[in-house]
Amino acid sequence: MPKNFDEAPPLSATYNVKTDEVVTLDVIIGSGQIGSIGVQVGDDPLVMGHDHLKVALGQGFDVKGKTVVVGTAVHDVNPNTNRSEVQYTLTGGFPPDVFHTELVPTEDLLMVIHVATFTFA
Repeated sequence: MPKNFDEAPPLSATYNVKTDEVVTLDVIIGSGQIGSIGVQVGDDPLVMGHDHLKVALGQGFDVKGKTVVVGTAVHDVNPNTNRSEVQYTLTGGFPPDVFHTELVPTEDLLMVIHVATFTFA
């Protein structure tokens, strides 16, 4: 049976938080595509959304030492491009930081799975 999805290269990063600030994560699916976003802290699912998701993860002193995993399934619906990209913005640390994952799928209309892992230091 043919595979009906591709996988973007995984992203793994460390983010230095400020203990006295709220740490937020903003996830945006780009290139006019649509999809589903799931966020979990450690083994605990936190929140799910579609296309654009912004979530407060907690005070820096609460999230320091924890790992957040973001899984995104991007569906190729834009007839002008097959590009699949996800932007992740973290605030509440020094400095605020922006990360990206992207992939052009091997076939038209394929779903692309993006996984990003952020460890808070």
